Amino acid sequence: MNIKIKRLRKNIMKKCCLTYLVLLFLSINVLSQEMTWVQTTIDYGTIPQQIEAECSFEFTNTGNAPLIIISSKPTCGCVISYHPKEPILPNETGSIKVKYNANPIGYFKTAILVETNAKNGENVHLEISGIVE
Repeated sequence: MNIKIKRLRKNIMKKCCLTYLVLLFLSINVLSQEMTWVQTTIDYGTIPQQIEAECSFEFTNTGNAPLIIISSKPTCGCVISYHPKEPILPNETGSIKVKYNANPIGYFKTAILVETNAKNGENVHLEISGIVE
């Protein structure tokens, strides 16, 4: 009798765990974060040396759950990026602000790697370019 009760409890626990995992999987797929960018590349054109050239990359949370910008990392020390610290709610917009220190003369092309909690899990590469005179 005691063995039957243990088996019954074990089966109930397995079913509860399986049900929990299925519900967790469904909730992750139903509530998803998506983002749409206005543009992912900006060409400054020709800019004078010794200035801080600024631009913004605008995006919209097109998902149905809050979007979090985890980080925005420039690939060059001549760039500073600023990203929203607060979650972007569905249908709201945000921006990544970028400052480029136009010190070296010549053509430049650099990127900012943006990490988010978007459902596709891919990092976004934003790109700036131009010519410093």
